[in-house]
Amino acid sequence: MGRDRRAARRAPGAREGLHPERVPGAEHAEIPPGKIAYLLESPGKRRFFHEILAFDERTASDLERQLVEGLPHVSGRFAFVNPAGRPQWVALMEIAGPTRTAMVFTVWQLLEPARPALGTARPVKRKDRLLFE
Repeated sequence: MGRDRRAARRAPGAREGLHPERVPGAEHAEIPPGKIAYLLESPGKRRFFHEILAFDERTASDLERQLVEGLPHVSGRFAFVNPAGRPQWVALMEIAGPTRTAMVFTVWQLLEPARPALGTARPVKRKDRLLFE
């Protein structure tokens, strides 16, 4: 039981090796300022990220770390081009909260050809899994 507790809770995406079908530029992913606070505070996201997974202000950096570090190691799918002309990609990620682990549907906007930025995240729905079969 000498393993680091953080390593034990690491998202599957944190394992070695890049996924061959990852979001383009996933190794350079970023999360815009305020996005994690939005996930923890907005009425539509709070229930999942704060109440179910138990992330809060003290553990927000762990949520951010798992999203950024896990992205290069999971499959990504092109979704659409937004009205600003930027490609949107989606990825399913397993995120370990302080009390629970869950699959999260993430949307990443390519700001530049090799720099995805988190657009949003939410619990995975059944139909989301079909995109990755």
